[in-house]
Amino acid sequence: MTRVGPRLSLLGLWGLGVLTSAVVSGCFDTTATPFPSGLEPWESPNAAAWPPPIDGDPCPETITFSRRPELGRSTNVHARACIHAPITEVWRAIRNPQTGRDPSSSSPPFIVLPEPIAEECDGLYQTQVHVDDVVDVDFRICWRHEVIEGTDEAPLLTASRWQKVWGTTILTTLEGSLVASPHPDDPSLTRLEYQYHLDALLDGPERIEPYLQAIYERTRDDAHGVPLLPADF
Repeated sequence: MTRVGPRLSLLGLWGLGVLTSAVVSGCFDTTATPFPSGLEPWESPNAAAWPPPIDGDPCPETITFSRRPELGRSTNVHARACIHAPITEVWRAIRNPQTGRDPSSSSPPFIVLPEPIAEECDGLYQTQVHVDDVVDVDFRICWRHEVIEGTDEAPLLTASRWQKVWGTTILTTLEGSLVASPHPDDPSLTRLEYQYHLDALLDGPERIEPYLQAIYERTRDDAHGVPLLPADF
């Protein structure tokens, strides 16, 4: 079966004639997808290795991946990373809607809804992503973030989940998990653990890993006070 990944480029995935035929025949619709309750990762432990220590740095600022067996019908990737900033700063960055997107994979407008749509999203915020190519593709993602241990001012363990809750049936499943905690040997560092699932017309770990790389780098930059580019749409 062929599928579409999160870095959508519709013209690059199909020939124009094939895509036009699919659109005319009405293959692609929009639908709502319920977001099950919970914040915990789907699998434990995370299968990715921590970035190996280098020259006295216990956890370099990089991300490592582990390609896992499919979970249901979805391509399944785990990842681990570190940021050289305390979890208070990383937690602030994680909750910034701009760190959860890869600007290279979408088209303007990227929208942070003023309020989540109640029947779709019970999270902290909701975003709408647009891809403008041979056909326009739109979908909405619900984002949940909570402190599991500690407080917002002094978190010790945080959990985030996000999921596509409405949009094109090109994407059947798009969902992710992120857990953050201080490094046990150096609390000035923060450890991140990702899991991501994708079931779509074209998918595969080679489409998931660039997205996780991008959102990790944007979270890292925001935690360090580096302006995120491009600017918000």
